[in-house]
Amino acid sequence: MWSSGRPGEDAGRLDLARIGRFVRGYAGTARLSAGDARAVTVYLRGRGLQMIAKRVRAGQADTGMLAQVQWTTAHAGAVGDALEAAASG
Repeated sequence: MWSSGRPGEDAGRLDLARIGRFVRGYAGTARLSAGDARAVTVYLRGRGLQMIAKRVRAGQADTGMLAQVQWTTAHAGAVGDALEAAASG
């Protein structure tokens, strides 16, 4: 969802409607509680940090992912709300 939840490859933000569709599709196969859906915001942030660490270890230049992690952190409430609504609806 880190990549597929963005409107474009270099987008610095997630598309809340897009991640909502992703979660609705997933919830159609496996039940997601509101807590599970909200936890995805933590997983998204963790994935971004993991990707940054991997690139730093490989000696690669900043790819803009820090800004993406910062956006995800700053908008965690809205992301969690969108994911919870999608999982319950």
